[in-house]
Amino acid sequence: MHIWWLYLRPTGGTPTDPGETRTDQAERAQEFCRKHSVLGMGWSVEGGVLSWNDYRKFRERRRKEHGPYDDSGNVNRWKEQVSIGDLVWTKTEDRQFWLARITGDWHYDLSSAAMKADMVNQRPAMIVEIDKKDVPSAVAEHSHRRTVHKMGEVDLPHEKSQVADAVVRYPNLLPQNLEHHCALWQRLRGASSE
Repeated sequence: MHIWWLYLRPTGGTPTDPGETRTDQAERAQEFCRKHSVLGMGWSVEGGVLSWNDYRKFRERRRKEHGPYDDSGNVNRWKEQVSIGDLVWTKTEDRQFWLARITGDWHYDLSSAAMKADMVNQRPAMIVEIDKKDVPSAVAEHSHRRTVHKMGEVDLPHEKSQVADAVVRYPNLLPQNLEHHCALWQRLRGASSE
């Protein structure tokens, strides 16, 4: 199990409607994630992409046509390295922190709502808004340029009383078995960046 950081619309994306701001775009993406219980990113492709191979082939063609900028690293990491059960921190446009547990595999969403939100490369996730006072300083002060990347050690609660309190406050995110949960936090404390 690993802990990841996801920039959920790090620059707000490119507005899709006249008069719309980057903030409007970012808020639309975040609302889409809340409503559909997913986390994701953009980098959409034209046409009907139904499989990972379709997506990769299109991105490779596009990279050859449009030069050296390669966004596939973020999508590859999101699909291939983030595992079911991993935790993902992110921060919304209004500076609220979310902690999510990934609950399913990558999929490409062809819906018009996903395209408009620029949230097409998705992972199902159980998302919980975390009180600012509960956000570890390593997360609150985090800065990195990649859209998605593995975080180094994050100071998470490991005392039984702290874990019990977290289970009570965030029951949908955390396991109910306290002994298993304490072991989980200990493993997470040892997570290292790769």
